Amino acid sequence: MKKNPRSLIHSWLLRHPFFNPFGFSLSRFFRILTSTMRTMPDFIIIGYTKSGSTALYDYLIQHPNITQAARKEIHFFDISYWRGHNWYRSYFPIFFNKFRDSRNLTGEASATYVFHPFAMERIKKLIPNVKLIVTLRNPTDRAYSHYEDYRRGGNSVDENYTFEETIKQEKDRLELYNQKFFDEKVHEEDVKSLQIPYMYLGLYFEHLTKLFKIFPKNQILVLNHEDLKINPQQTLNKVFKFLNIIEYVIPDLKKRKVGSYNEMQKETRELLNNFYKPYNEKLEKLLDTKFNWN
Repeated sequence: MKKNPRSLIHSWLLRHPFFNPFGFSLSRFFRILTSTMRTMPDFIIIGYTKSGSTALYDYLIQHPNITQAARKEIHFFDISYWRGHNWYRSYFPIFFNKFRDSRNLTGEASATYVFHPFAMERIKKLIPNVKLIVTLRNPTDRAYSHYEDYRRGGNSVDENYTFEETIKQEKDRLELYNQKFFDEKVHEEDVKSLQIPYMYLGLYFEHLTKLFKIFPKNQILVLNHEDLKINPQQTLNKVFKFLNIIEYVIPDLKKRKVGSYNEMQKETRELLNNFYKPYNEKLEKLLDTKFNWN
């Protein structure tokens, strides 16, 4: 019986380990070696951090017509673009698997793409027909959840300030954050060392306005985080329709990355609600949707 190319290459690598000079795992080295044979994603979950993107991706890859990437968060279009598109391809399935069944889709979820200054243009240039999914959460809750995640060790830099102190630092944090992101050769380590501007990442109206200028609306699906949390299957059916695949009952809908922390101070919540109110009103008009976040 004739072996397929993947089996032959894998067997050859096992017999010739010295051909891996960079110390990658065998699986990773095989993916890099076969990167030109691999497909690009059919969909990308582009945002937002702490808004259900992990849960959504974990639910989607349970669908029989969706093959998961080797890594959920690849972060190619923001902090790894300098590595080249073959590096990006290496995380996706080999394309002859795709041609075997045209309904077989693949995708990734990097929740920082939506607010990155270059990511949307880069995606448009490389994969212009890709479908984009955005999950939106009450920006006040999103900011506080993001802060608590980093305070508990969700980043390589410890968050030693109170949430109220970080708000006072927002403009300085945003300036440094943008300086790094506007460097087209930014590395992952550079971004991980930054202090996050939690408030300003919740200006959804500004990000989506830019997004709609780059991609047609029929390639974009905006989801409400609350809908995904309360009615996950119903929300997933919207995604399946958007991706043009059959509806499927997801067997495991348990919540992902659920954290527990103290409630936000009442005065702080009021301050953030007032800050976001004009942006949220513009967002509701843009999307013709009521979120009732305030």
